[in-house]
Amino acid sequence: MEAQSITSLKSYFLIAMPGLDDPYFMNSVVYIHEHGEKGATGFIVNKPTNVTISDVLEKIELKGENADLEGRPTLLGGPVAQEQVFLIVHDKDSLSPEAIELTYSQEALAEVVTTKSNQEAIFFLGYASWEPGQLEKEIAENGWLIVPYNHEVLFTLPFMSRYDAAAALIGVDVQRLSGDTGHA
Repeated sequence: MEAQSITSLKSYFLIAMPGLDDPYFMNSVVYIHEHGEKGATGFIVNKPTNVTISDVLEKIELKGENADLEGRPTLLGGPVAQEQVFLIVHDKDSLSPEAIELTYSQEALAEVVTTKSNQEAIFFLGYASWEPGQLEKEIAENGWLIVPYNHEVLFTLPFMSRYDAAAALIGVDVQRLSGDTGHA
């Protein structure tokens, strides 16, 4: 059986290898939202911040009525535009990555926080971004493992369980990984 070639990492996860010593990405699971000729963008899905969704709503003077969001943390999405709130939302009736939408509009934020809708949402401060070819180079240098999309990893597992759970999807025990790449 031939190895399948991946032309786009959209909707995949990246798991930071132990040798990746960038403070933003160390021990991170990154959901790739876009990947193509212009580069890649994604969101770290396992690093909660001390900023709650309620804090964000207060800062932008928006009253939240969705009790499911009370006290929930925002996640550190990445090192770019950390002052900006981003939402990844999807309809609870679909587990497909095609049903996931990204938004940063205040109208969409207002809709999520003021109604008890049939949507799940993750709130991020900032995002991760790679120039064309940069992510591919980091992968070739053993900086990242590539893992197929899994709904539970993105939306339901506790944040601190996501790194191990994502790696387990491809049969990897991250506790056994070495920071050395093995290249001479």
